[in-house]
Amino acid sequence: MPLQSSVDRRMYNVVVLENMTGQAGTIGGSFLELRRIINRIKDKNRIGICLDTCHAFAAGQFGLLCKSKK
Repeated sequence: MPLQSSVDRRMYNVVVLENMTGQAGTIGGSFLELRRIINRIKDKNRIGICLDTCHAFAAGQFGLLCKSKK
């Protein structure tokens, strides 16, 4: 797996995955997809997540509602 080999080869680096909006051809459009990727990495201390709230909102991950002020 290319991601695992990148983690293995770099002694001090941390690989950071960012969530996506779930458009066609992307990986990481859901938290479940990110979890599945992370589960395949042996050393979980060397991998992280960047939570892009705009991408999460566009993907429907957050049920954010704003009340308009009257």
